[in-house]
Amino acid sequence: MRLTPLDLLLIGICIFLALRFLAARKNDGDDSAQDEAVKKRALDAYKRAERAWDMLRSDTESDDETPPRPAALHGEFDPNEFLAGAKLAYARIRESWDARDLDDLRNFTTPRAFDEFASRAETETRSARTDLLLVNASIVERRNNGVTEEASVLFDVTQRTGQDAGTTSVQEVWKFARDAENDASHWKLDSMETVRQH
Repeated sequence: MRLTPLDLLLIGICIFLALRFLAARKNDGDDSAQDEAVKKRALDAYKRAERAWDMLRSDTESDDETPPRPAALHGEFDPNEFLAGAKLAYARIRESWDARDLDDLRNFTTPRAFDEFASRAETETRSARTDLLLVNASIVERRNNGVTEEASVLFDVTQRTGQDAGTTSVQEVWKFARDAENDASHWKLDSMETVRQH
């Protein structure tokens, strides 16, 4: 049997389409593996953050297996450790707020800040979940009047609210406070102020 040019053209088209189909299937498998790897890294990072955040809980909620708190939560103030804890606090509080988990928020806020969250929960509609893409933090002010120790932190955050939304940048100043007379006291969120959002 002799092949005509039209037969050769049809065979070539079939081979081309078969190769494209196989390449597309291979790429789908690669994307799934990449997605799984990204999800696993995110879950591992979340678990590490959660373990570190547990160090910030009050003594009444801790058990014997809880690792010791960082030195920044005792007498000496270590800016690097404080900022690491502040970033964890930012992520945890934002996550709890998205879920409207007031019980969890109570653990990490002063009564004044908690009352603000509780009031907002009654008046604001719940929005889509916020994904924090980048959180930078710097200490802008620190005070100690002998009774209360306060530290204000400027958070510069890149985030996305909802799966299909674009990214936005937010700058917020959060003030944390603790009992200056008790070295075992914990830093808690006392107030928040949005400086810039775009």
